[in-house]
Amino acid sequence: MEQTATDVRRDGSAGGPGRWAWPAAVVGILAAVYTAAYGRFVGRFFAFDDFAVLTVADRIHLRTPLDLGQFFVPWPSFALYRPLTTVAYYWTAWAVLGLDPTRWTLAQLGFHVANATLAYAIARRLLGSRPAGLATALVYASAPGHALAVRWIAFFTITGTTLVYFLGLWVWLRAPERRRVLATLAIFVVGLLCSEHAVSFPAALTAIAVLGEGRRDGRRLVSELAPFWLVGALYVGAKLLYVEVLAPRWHPLQASLFRSAYALSFQPLSVLETLGRYVVAALAPLYTPAPPVTWCRVAGALTVAVSLVAVVASWRTGSSRPWLNVTACGLLVFLVGLGPVLLLPAHVYPAYVGIAALGASLAIVAPLTALRRGNAVALAVAAGFVAVHLGWTATAVRGEDDFRTVEGLGILGVRWLGAVQQAAGPQTRKVVVPLDQVTVRLFGVAHRLFLCAPYEVQPVSDPEHAAPESGTVVVTLPAEEGLDGLRAWRAIVRRCPP
Repeated sequence: MEQTATDVRRDGSAGGPGRWAWPAAVVGILAAVYTAAYGRFVGRFFAFDDFAVLTVADRIHLRTPLDLGQFFVPWPSFALYRPLTTVAYYWTAWAVLGLDPTRWTLAQLGFHVANATLAYAIARRLLGSRPAGLATALVYASAPGHALAVRWIAFFTITGTTLVYFLGLWVWLRAPERRRVLATLAIFVVGLLCSEHAVSFPAALTAIAVLGEGRRDGRRLVSELAPFWLVGALYVGAKLLYVEVLAPRWHPLQASLFRSAYALSFQPLSVLETLGRYVVAALAPLYTPAPPVTWCRVAGALTVAVSLVAVVASWRTGSSRPWLNVTACGLLVFLVGLGPVLLLPAHVYPAYVGIAALGASLAIVAPLTALRRGNAVALAVAAGFVAVHLGWTATAVRGEDDFRTVEGLGILGVRWLGAVQQAAGPQTRKVVVPLDQVTVRLFGVAHRLFLCAPYEVQPVSDPEHAAPESGTVVVTLPAEEGLDGLRAWRAIVRRCPP
């Protein structure tokens, strides 16, 4: 949807004293919504995968520009290659924020506000209206699926990818034509280095250009979009080559574990059920922590059907109904945004709606703008979404199994650190603990980083029968008394000297 220079000036995007008034108000409103919903997560301790990434980040030391290459060494493997949102992010956050969990969780909250702000900017360009853009951002911010991504630092793989993804869409809509292809393509490459979730970007960009912007200049459009599809295809090809051919030869056990954890399902009912679960995670009024299977399948089928009808109707009507074009665009962005996870029925995390929820929000708001006083109606509906979210879903999400698991793992990490601290003495050189999925991640460097421990902590399969050595202490259970709270880390974590 094109805007004239006059329209842009009236919209407050160029010139005039009120140029920054709306963006500032939008950021303030979104920050208030996120704080009201998830402010309680600020100060929660690191959990599970966080310690594994910190262990890798601890090994990186930058002395020359060539040392930056350490960030791009595949970890844990190329199958899950996310260098910018794992090791690079943790190293940078550590350097800037220290190891204070409060600062890390505040940063996590801030990135979500930034994502919602970009959702506003994209919607404002597509809908040509600041109120409609704000309504879209509020619906986006109220998506229950964001909760775990706010709580768990490790889900910056989603949060950071979403930030880059939305930035790319906004640059495409905002940058001068002579620069936008190269600028957007560079951002897309950065997105792929954030995570595989960015691979759907060419499809979302095509939906934005053809439906959202209403472009029909086929030859020129193909020439502009072809580089994105080519880069995306090369990425997918490289990933498939590694997963299907190279990894089974080089790392057969690791490849087998990856395939079992990320097993694909092409069964239609399974795909519809998975889609329905993400519909629930994207729209607050539909949310329930454990939606029935039948309901999910119906929601998934309706989403596909409505999307097909909207796309066909949009194509037939051309530019005569802009709201329909943006609705169809939003539905497609929702579907393609879930592309990397839609075939993974055993790996469903509501937080994966980070990208797709933008499409769902556009699909909700765009039709409302066609009504009389459509902007006011859109804002009223968005306010209803926020009210449901703050009154129900922001609390209900904490009952999800995955969320409770992460919370429990954070507490368990503190209890293990507390037990080690209590058992170690001045002469301790080594502490032996049971080997499990928590301790093997936790005691890479966590005892040194958070307890300033000069001793080694070694997870072993049978600590009770470990050979007795001078200076060795055996700890078989995590501490309990006084360390079971969500912020109990403050009782034991120290600020260690550099």
